Amino acid sequence: PMRYFLVFLLGVLHLTHLCSISAHGAVELGVDNFDETTKQADVVWLLDFFAPWCGHCKRLGPIWDEVADLAAEEGLPVRLAKIDCTRHSKICDRFGVSGYPSLKVMMDRGARIVPFRGGRDRDSVLAYARRLGGPALSRPNSVAELGAFLGRQAVSFVYFAPDRPDKDDEAMLKAVEEAAAAVYDTAAIAIA
Repeated sequence: PMRYFLVFLLGVLHLTHLCSISAHGAVELGVDNFDETTKQADVVWLLDFFAPWCGHCKRLGPIWDEVADLAAEEGLPVRLAKIDCTRHSKICDRFGVSGYPSLKVMMDRGARIVPFRGGRDRDSVLAYARRLGGPALSRPNSVAELGAFLGRQAVSFVYFAPDRPDKDDEAMLKAVEEAAAAVYDTAAIAIA
């Protein structure tokens, strides 16, 4: 009897440990923790403004939680959060939320907010998180790396920089870097 109890206890402890590892999901934000949490870390935040009664929100919720866990497992500098607009209307009003779900991307510790431009299924949200978690600008060092870069995304741009840039080339390089920062969630930009 004691042996069965110990086996049972070990099983319960193991199950509890597994649940504590995998049951994190998206961070729930509200008026009491929104600003403090989103400004703590230099990460990109994918924000889901939702209403509990919304059917589309109910379908998206588990996907958002799963991708939050996958992003954390992969070590992406991307966090997913959800904000219940029925309980935290001040935050939702602040971000101009008028329908549900409303998905937004917060970058640069809140200095830049852009619309979420990814799909709403698990694979699309995860791919979008991976893009946002990567560098805005790629610098392939070989033809093979350039080929791999071009094959990763549907829309890619390459700026072929001269070996010895002059002032005009430096201005163009700066413009390419700024463009990459503005659109890297939907297009890939490289300097070769």
